[in-house]
Amino acid sequence: MRDDFEHSRNRWLNQDELRAKLTGWGTSPTGHAIRRKYRPRFKQRLADDRRRPRNKDIWRALKDAGVVGTEIATDQFIDRLFVMGITAAAGEGSGVDKDGIRNVRDQALWLGQHLGIKRSQVKLQHRVGAWAIEILNDQPFALDENDVLTLPLTPELDEFLNAFVRHSVENAAFIFPSAEPPEPWTQVRKGGLPPTNDWAKFSLISSYHPNSENAVRKAIADGKMQPILDAVNYLAQTAFRINKPVLAFMQRREEPRIQKLSAEADRLTRERELRKLSWSERQNLANLTSEITVWELDMMVANHLADGGRFSVPLQMDFNAVRNGFARCAVPRRYLCQRA
Repeated sequence: MRDDFEHSRNRWLNQDELRAKLTGWGTSPTGHAIRRKYRPRFKQRLADDRRRPRNKDIWRALKDAGVVGTEIATDQFIDRLFVMGITAAAGEGSGVDKDGIRNVRDQALWLGQHLGIKRSQVKLQHRVGAWAIEILNDQPFALDENDVLTLPLTPELDEFLNAFVRHSVENAAFIFPSAEPPEPWTQVRKGGLPPTNDWAKFSLISSYHPNSENAVRKAIADGKMQPILDAVNYLAQTAFRINKPVLAFMQRREEPRIQKLSAEADRLTRERELRKLSWSERQNLANLTSEITVWELDMMVANHLADGGRFSVPLQMDFNAVRNGFARCAVPRRYLCQRA
């Protein structure tokens, strides 16, 4: 079986890239991480700029567009500016001409439009967009030789993103079933995985929420949840094996449907190379890609486990477990499995 960390990392990066392709790099998890890191710097730049008389017409236009004015709206505008800036600087289809070439004029128009200026106000749109490029021309952004806003991968930004991705992967680990039984749960964040997966920050509660975790953490410390922990740990020691006849049947039944989905995904991918897909087409392509990927992963894991014999799976408690004490297991296509 492939290394759990590498698989979890690739899975997280694929989801990050999918979000970027659908709604822009500024809305992706990495985009939001960059925004949070550098937000104070640009909040101060905007505050300084607002006091300059030469840009009063810009702020008046933004106020007329309803994106600044109140303290809340202005605060939201900072995030909007940063998200649009990252998308314009890192995305491939933002701020480009008809030939797909990025240039400062089209980038300024794109930014002006996405910062709230109407399409009919082309001159104002360009002025606001050019102002935005000027404001954003600071770390982590930079202007290239054609004054186009870019987001260069400097050593500092690379180190920050690598640390952010690792932290994200550790908190969203995808753990394969293993021949090695998991460690018993002793607290919300202690136990539940085989010793070899000690890198993962795995939670006893499947749907992470600080209030739920804190309530369970206190209940465990007080000894009130020991019977439930004992039950979860007992269930986690149950070994499974793949039901091979059922696996073969599922593969025969689903193969025509998966082939049809793959053909449609291939068609949309080819179309994307020739023209800009509509929102519904991009969403459909993302859904098709996700469904095919999940099926292929399930079959890969099931076939591997079928050849390996007995295996164990990590168990978590459902978010309703605080009230009900239910547990769930992470076996792919659970109907393929039976107790060993």
